This record gives sequence, structure tokens and C-alpha cells, in this order.
Amino acid sequence: MNPLIRLPLLLLSLLLLQCGPDFQSNKRVLILGQIQNINGEPLPNIDVSATTLTDDYFQGNQQDGYLLGRNKSNPDGTVRVTCLLDVNSDFFIKVNGNDEYIDYSYVFNTDLSEPEDLVINIGTVTLQKRANVTLNIIRLNQMDMPIEYSISYQLPRCAEVYEDSLLILDQSSCFDTTSFNRSIDGDSNQFQEDFVSLLGSIVTITYSINNQPQMIESFTINQSDFTYEFNY
Repeated sequence: MNPLIRLPLLLLSLLLLQCGPDFQSNKRVLILGQIQNINGEPLPNIDVSATTLTDDYFQGNQQDGYLLGRNKSNPDGTVRVTCLLDVNSDFFIKVNGNDEYIDYSYVFNTDLSEPEDLVINIGTVTLQKRANVTLNIIRLNQMDMPIEYSISYQLPRCAEVYEDSLLILDQSSCFDTTSFNRSIDGDSNQFQEDFVSLLGSIVTITYSINNQPQMIESFTINQSDFTYEFNY
């Protein structure tokens, strides 16, 4: 091979090695846990995987890292995952709720310490049911009246960050409340909002019609596919 070609290929190979995971060939980590629903009933056949944490995690967009291990929960809800140890990256453990439940994420910082006895116990994980919400906003009054409103609801996301066995609260977030604002001019008779939240949670609508004082209306999501009509 031409030396001028061989040198760039060698440099590229070294770069890829530096960017990849640093697996410990003689070490494995055991992940233990118990998966249940809000009634305390075990959830079998739930996929639990461990990957390396990607750089965009803290922007809420964890992409697929290097897969370290994967398994499914047993009929009694217990789960055991044997996986590789990458000392250059944090563990990202994902309990996949699929379409029925909301995913749960457990992040373990391996930069500061290895898991004690090479075991990570994520404890009892209670999966919340997800709900698809459709909010129909309908103007019944024939007069042209603009409306401004804010919708507040709980995000379908739970991620906890640990160092050793300590929960790092300022880096963790579970079902935080978020909101968004809209305004509809007087020419529109109907508008639709779609979002995903938690089954059993409360949605709050704060609104002002035709620049009048604000009013508040709320409802509870009691179905997995929930439709609510807001009339004004």
C-alpha cells in the first residue's frame, strides 16, 4: 500500500479507538431491579437495557450509545442484566415502557467510582401509564372574541441521576410540570392541541377571553386516549 495512503488510515484508526468505549475485559456489572405498576403489581417482559450515556442526554435527547447489556423482567417483575463496564462513560439504564407505560431512566456516574461490588441496584421501579391527550378548543359564541390561554401538564419523562447510591436532585427530573401558551384570533371557531402526559394527572388551562381577567379550568386525565372539549 502506498505510504501516503497508509498514514491517514492509521491516524483514522487511532482516532476511532480513542473515541470508542473503554471496556474492562475482566469486569462485568450486574444490574438488579424490580418493575411494577402503580398498584404494586409486577410487570413481566419489560425490556431493560444499559448503554453508554451520549453527549446530548442533558438536552433531553439521548441517542443510542454503545449497548452494554439487555434483558427482560421475569414474571415476578424482577430483572437481572449482566453488562460490560465502560469506565469512560456513565451508565444509561433504560426501563422501556413501550406504548403503554412511560420510560424510566437511571443514570449512574462511573467517572467518580465504579459500582460497589460491581452491582447497580435500581430498586423498585414503578412505571406510570402514559396518556395521549387531545384538547379541542371550541368557540360557541357567535361574536368574534380572541382567546389567550396557557396549558399546564406533567411531562411523560422520568430520569434519575446517581453518584454511588445518592440521588443527584439538580440533575434528575421526574414528571416535571411544563406549560405552553397560545392565542387564537376571533375568526377561528375551533382549535386542537395534542400532547402526551400521565394517566391520572391533572391538566390546567389558564385563559383570558377578549382581554378580560384570567380564569382557570382543569381536568383529570382518566383514559389512555383522552379527549377534552373546552368551550367558550
